[in-house]
Amino acid sequence: MNKTQILKEYDQYTDSWGLIQDNNQQDTSGNGIRYTTEALIVFKKYDLLDNTQRQRFITALDRCEIQTSLLMKTPFNSFGYQANDDIT
Repeated sequence: MNKTQILKEYDQYTDSWGLIQDNNQQDTSGNGIRYTTEALIVFKKYDLLDNTQRQRFITALDRCEIQTSLLMKTPFNSFGYQANDDIT
């Protein structure tokens, strides 16, 4: 599988916020930070992380940040949850 094919596969699992999800329905699962981080590791390991991809990951994760090093599970707390595990 070449770089273009791999990126195309990941695009199918990218939601409207730019986070990688566990389904290809474009729905935010609430675990996008986890899957996005795993994808980032894969991209780095296999030398797929160019400037465009790097910025894509930064933008997606920045949407979840409410203060430095404190992330919500979804961008802008889109589900409105207030449980302890909704902010990591």
